[in-house]
Amino acid sequence: MIDPHGKVVFEKKKDHVEPYLTKDAMENLRELWITCIQGMIGKVAKYWGAPQHMHIQFKRVMLLGFPYMGGSIVITAEPDIPLALVSKIQEIIHGP
Repeated sequence: MIDPHGKVVFEKKKDHVEPYLTKDAMENLRELWITCIQGMIGKVAKYWGAPQHMHIQFKRVMLLGFPYMGGSIVITAEPDIPLALVSKIQEIIHGP
C-alpha cells in the first residue's frame, strides 16, 4: 500500500515465492514505479476522471494498481494471470 505522499506504508510478500530481483533492485524499482504510477494517474485523471485500476504487463511480471483511501494498492503478479481477476480484486478492496 502506498500513501498519498508516495510512501510504502504496508508490504506483504508470499513466503513461498522466490524473488528474482535483489533487495536493492526491488527498492529502486519500487521508488521508480511509485513516482511513475502516481504521476500518470494524477495527470490523466484531470482529463478522464479518477482511475478505477491500471495494469502494466511486462514479459516477467504484471503490475496492478488500484486507488485506495487517497493512496494506492499495487500488486505484482505472474504475467499470465487472467485480467478477469481485476474485477475480483476490486470487489475485495472496495466491496461489491
